[in-house]
Amino acid sequence: MKINPIMLVVSVVLGVLAMLLGFFYLSANRDAVAAQNTQQAQTERSVEILTVKRELPADHKINPEQDLQVTAVPATTYGEFAQQAVKASEREVIRGKLTGSAVPMGAPLMYAHLAASKDITLAPDRRAISIDVSGADALQGILIPGDRVDIIAITPKQPEQDVQAGVPLEDQFGAIMNRAIEAGMGKDGFETEIILTEVRVLAIGDSLSGTRRYLVGRAGATGARGNTVTLDVSKDDALKLAAIGGTTRLRLVLCPPERDEGDSLDSDTAGSLGG
Repeated sequence: MKINPIMLVVSVVLGVLAMLLGFFYLSANRDAVAAQNTQQAQTERSVEILTVKRELPADHKINPEQDLQVTAVPATTYGEFAQQAVKASEREVIRGKLTGSAVPMGAPLMYAHLAASKDITLAPDRRAISIDVSGADALQGILIPGDRVDIIAITPKQPEQDVQAGVPLEDQFGAIMNRAIEAGMGKDGFETEIILTEVRVLAIGDSLSGTRRYLVGRAGATGARGNTVTLDVSKDDALKLAAIGGTTRLRLVLCPPERDEGDSLDSDTAGSLGG
């Protein structure tokens, strides 16, 4: 049988076109599936933050029902832009807190929007006193106003006097000084004593209030907050703290937060705001 060359060419061309169309269809379908999976992943991975329903002026007392709404944002957006936003789980914790600046409608409520200071309230028989602590002695920066702490005094043990009788003091001066330096470094060990318990923290450096996450995480927190802790103590305890000096060092120990009956131990928001 004689084969028509024209039909042969047409058949080959049609076969090639069919292969190309099949390839393009599979590629387009694969890209669509990948885009759908990406969109689903972004939709499923989200973080709930609080945004503002209406414009809030400065010094406004926050009412969550009237002022705030829960908004889910993609995890990538949260990671890049909204890490300092107040989380939905902290809705009740910020009830009654004051705004430190105006917040526009629709904006995320940031920890920085909350008032950074408040009035100090002291009972008539109480006094406020500041002590110098830093680093591990100050709980490595995790302390916030409103926490309660025990105060431990750490003092190097004093060595036995080794002044030699009958020898002029000027001849023993070098040995005496070396011994004093070694004692100050704690070569003979330390003595520890809990001198105060359940003391309320009024301020950390220049911060009188704020969330733990904001105060600890903000840039330059160590420099801004300083190395002082202000405490609410009795007059007698204030005198006791004022008399401490020399080689004695103070260390703070965090106490369990005060809770009303029925409060959950594993609450996500317990103790996140000072005051």
